[in-house]
Amino acid sequence: PGIGEIDLLCEILRPDVAVILNVFPVHLEFLKNLDNVSRAKSEILNYLNGDDIAFITGDSPHILNKANLKKGRKVFFGRNETTNDIILKEITRNKHKTKMEINFFGIESSFETSVINRIHLENLFAAIIISQHLGMKNSEIQEALKKIQPLSGRGEIKHLENFTIIDETYNSNPEALKKSLDWVDKEYKGMKIAVLGDMLELGEEEEQYHKRVGQFFAELNYDYLITIGERATKIADGAIKNGYLARKIKRFTHPEEAGGYIKEIAKVGSIILFKASRAIQLEKVIEEFLSKNK
Repeated sequence: PGIGEIDLLCEILRPDVAVILNVFPVHLEFLKNLDNVSRAKSEILNYLNGDDIAFITGDSPHILNKANLKKGRKVFFGRNETTNDIILKEITRNKHKTKMEINFFGIESSFETSVINRIHLENLFAAIIISQHLGMKNSEIQEALKKIQPLSGRGEIKHLENFTIIDETYNSNPEALKKSLDWVDKEYKGMKIAVLGDMLELGEEEEQYHKRVGQFFAELNYDYLITIGERATKIADGAIKNGYLARKIKRFTHPEEAGGYIKEIAKVGSIILFKASRAIQLEKVIEEFLSKNK
């Protein structure tokens, strides 16, 4: 992942519609900083013709600066009412439904979905906008939203007999992790356990990124924190430094070691969130935990 790769792909593909969803601290091992992340992502705008269009997040000052230097038709979308043309006004929960209220250039519409993860809802917001541009009616979009289910390892909710598992094992980065921690905290009122593994490719500041997640975690209402991997221990350090009790934290080096411990502390009705970078293979913790419950 580096400067020039998206440019090369777009030179081959020549997209008619381009989308830039966000600018998060990912691939910093190669790109070094968020400015370079936005520079790399904005390469998708290099080959748009006059009839083409780009939908771009207006919530990131990094990408705004880069996008404004590019030619072509651009539509900005996001939560910020001053920097976006299409605005996600509000997200509300009602039982098992999420309602999204969207302002399309002054015209307000609402959509319902069973998706509850905030970061997935933001991606869904972009998908709704693009579907409209490609000719779908709101009623058709709403019908499709009823059928959407999370992919394996990407916010998959597994309701077991005694526990609820939130499977976010596919990947992780600091912003996505904080959003996942936040929505689980808000959505569920029972015992909550966070099982968090290393976040990779964060570059020279990887230790600080993990500590900041720990600081954020300490402000939430989780009963236990379990970390997997050397880097994730810094999440624990950040949590303790900001007031989270050390006795509620357990650190493991390898994922297979944690399943038995989770079985020991989990109570009937517990909510367990699993999230880490793909290489950590955090799904092995789930497998071990479930094997202990057979």
